[in-house]
Amino acid sequence: MPHKKPSKEKSETQKAELRFQGFITKRDEYNEKGRQTRDERDALNKQRSKMTADILKLRDQMRENVNKKKKFIQMKTSAQDKAKQLIALKQSRNKDKSNEKTSPRDTVQHLMNEIINLENRLETTEMEISKERVLVEKISILRRSLGDAQTTLTKEETLYAEISEIDEKIDAEFKQADKHHKEVIKFAKENQKLYNSMKELITEATHLSTEADKKHHEFLKIRQKADHQHKRAVEMRQKLKGKRQEAFLERKKARKVLKDHSKEIENKLHNQKKLDKIAEETLGMLLTGGKIDL
Repeated sequence: MPHKKPSKEKSETQKAELRFQGFITKRDEYNEKGRQTRDERDALNKQRSKMTADILKLRDQMRENVNKKKKFIQMKTSAQDKAKQLIALKQSRNKDKSNEKTSPRDTVQHLMNEIINLENRLETTEMEISKERVLVEKISILRRSLGDAQTTLTKEETLYAEISEIDEKIDAEFKQADKHHKEVIKFAKENQKLYNSMKELITEATHLSTEADKKHHEFLKIRQKADHQHKRAVEMRQKLKGKRQEAFLERKKARKVLKDHSKEIENKLHNQKKLDKIAEETLGMLLTGGKIDL
């Protein structure tokens, strides 16, 4: 019958609709899974970014410590250089002192004793004027020598004082060098701790980066599947539109056929009534003996 074909087309349209909805459902499922995977990837990247910031902070602390350590190394080296210079000066002074055959103090004491003896002799002994003059001249010479010896002694005492002061300065410089060296060691140890912490963070950040990359590749695969389902849904939607158009045209055609058929039947029924009326009139005329025109 004419109405069966539209029913068949409607069934095909329903199947196409179900397939279209199936593609949409799968696409939405993949999109949801993709969003979850993307969120997991972003969470891993966020953790990695935080660790990277912590690593940079540790690196900056290490650089600051390195700069401080360099300053203390320079100060330590400067103190050691000063101490070496003072040691060289002390050795030079000691060398000058060791070159003396007799100590200035002994020389002064010897000259003073000699002068005292000669003066005592001059005062207590009777002698000729010529001998007295010789003795006075000798005492005068000894006094000049004593003056020179006392000057030398003063210089030596000053030298001793300088050497003693040099020793104190040497000790002070070495103490400063030791103090600066301790600071160098302190910053070196602190940097080692910072490096160990940074190394652990780098290892963890690398792991997070690897996991984030895996999630990203997984996300790309899921998105590719979602895009494929979306593409098929678009294609099916176009086919579905065609099916719906075909079904619409078939239904329109069927309605026209049905309408034409109904009109034909109606016309036939109308003509039949007319024929029945003519037949009745003819039959009446026959029964009354009237003439019938054919």
